[in-house]
Amino acid sequence: MLAEKGYDPVRHLSNAVFPFDQKQRVMVMVMDYTGYFDESENTFDKARPNMPRVYTIAGCVGLDRQWVKFQKKWKAILDKDVLPRWREVHEDKPIFFHMTDFDNPHSKIYGNWPQQKKVKFLKQLHSIMARYSLRRFASCMSIADYQALTVEEQFVLGNPHNFNAINCFKLIRTWADQNKMYERFAYVFESGAGIHEKELRRVTNEMTEAERDAYRVRGLSFYDKRDFSPLAAADILAFETRKEMCRQLDLNTTRKIRQSIVNLHVPSIDEWAYIGGEHFQQILANPQMQQALSQPNYKAAAMEAKRKGLLD
Repeated sequence: MLAEKGYDPVRHLSNAVFPFDQKQRVMVMVMDYTGYFDESENTFDKARPNMPRVYTIAGCVGLDRQWVKFQKKWKAILDKDVLPRWREVHEDKPIFFHMTDFDNPHSKIYGNWPQQKKVKFLKQLHSIMARYSLRRFASCMSIADYQALTVEEQFVLGNPHNFNAINCFKLIRTWADQNKMYERFAYVFESGAGIHEKELRRVTNEMTEAERDAYRVRGLSFYDKRDFSPLAAADILAFETRKEMCRQLDLNTTRKIRQSIVNLHVPSIDEWAYIGGEHFQQILANPQMQQALSQPNYKAAAMEAKRKGLLD
């Protein structure tokens, strides 16, 4: 693993993205979760066909020096509690934390852990996340409400991935304005999202300088979470907020709120937003949206985007 050889990906990225004399370097670690069962984009579960489907993107905001300390604390816990079993299962594979695997009762790593040990371990990770974060954001979208829109309306809003990413940008901008933080931030997303990664790059590349200032976007980077441990914090946040939103939307559920999200939630640093049908209509009522929808070639462009899978 590169980090074990003295290479620090946070310092490397920070030095590459920010001017050498910028004192405050804010970095945003972002993860996306689609669906209600795991992180895959296949959101339909045959065993539970009526379970609400939710697409979530979550991000943790911190200074580069906070993320450097985060990595050391995070690695220390994984090395202590996970590494011995990890080596038995994966041999030389670099150790990393994935919330879906941790939550899986059949996990080769965590499946035999007693509940008390799992609770204690996760609380330690939650504590590190809270200590080394300035703010944490999540944007959750109802897939059913999104799919109820016309193709043109979906096109003007953007696909669920981009829509939630931009909504996180907006939430972060509002928070930054309130705290008089006007410099641009470095955004780090998990790599491997395929067409979604390509589309998000396109959207940010096409931003004007005014839009980049407004959304605080200095740069957009994509890393494998196996090599960039700060993404694990966003991974946990996205997993838990998506799970809780699915629970709240399921009118037939008798499940109680997960204790893990109760332990994770810190009101002073968390801002979690839900976007459903009513919110979509409010956004679509914006004059700029209406003007775009009125363009004669808009339907054709929307249908072409749908054909290419850009709205899924």
